[in-house]
Amino acid sequence: MKPVEFPVKPEEILQLFVESQTSELFCIQLHIDLLFVGYNDYIVILRRTDQGHFDYEHIISVKYNNEDQASISSFIVDDQQLWISSANILSIYDISDDKKTYGLLMKTAFDDENDTCESMIAVNGFIWCGSTYGKLYVFRTDNYDLSKSFDGHHDKIRSLCIMTDKYLCSGSSSNDTSIAIWKIQSETKCSSLLTSSRPTTHRRSTLRILQNFL
Repeated sequence: MKPVEFPVKPEEILQLFVESQTSELFCIQLHIDLLFVGYNDYIVILRRTDQGHFDYEHIISVKYNNEDQASISSFIVDDQQLWISSANILSIYDISDDKKTYGLLMKTAFDDENDTCESMIAVNGFIWCGSTYGKLYVFRTDNYDLSKSFDGHHDKIRSLCIMTDKYLCSGSSSNDTSIAIWKIQSETKCSSLLTSSRPTTHRRSTLRILQNFL
């Protein structure tokens, strides 16, 4: 594959994507009429037609030069925003229906340049990010600021899910094998973190009930 000069146009990125033998699909998300297809280096955006087909509309790359080794570790679509994690950087794009340019709204970074977001979930105007080092980062979706961060695990956080509207579960990798349950209260700004039950062991996994107040 011939070298490509960066930055490149979306159609040139698409051609590079088609020719690439290393890009692997790892996640897809459907948001209204848009299908977001996540590969190692690109997010391909398809739009559903009136006939029910999906046509190519746009592609977003996280690479900025030919030597850039950054890859996408996770992404999430929330309301009119697309959040993409690459290395220790979070990039937020505008996906409003009345715009097809998918402009970059903001870039924000973790304090630790070696940490990265492994999983994401949207909850009540916040984006929760589970990191490689077992931390939980909570970002606001209105101004993209880091609201809070918590030390929840001793290994990377692989998955996040919601239980009702009050609890969030985070699950970590094999060096930790734990599930943490967080109580979400968005009506207060108190940032205390409390343990509401003692750890119990079941099949090598630890269930820890933790509370935080957003």
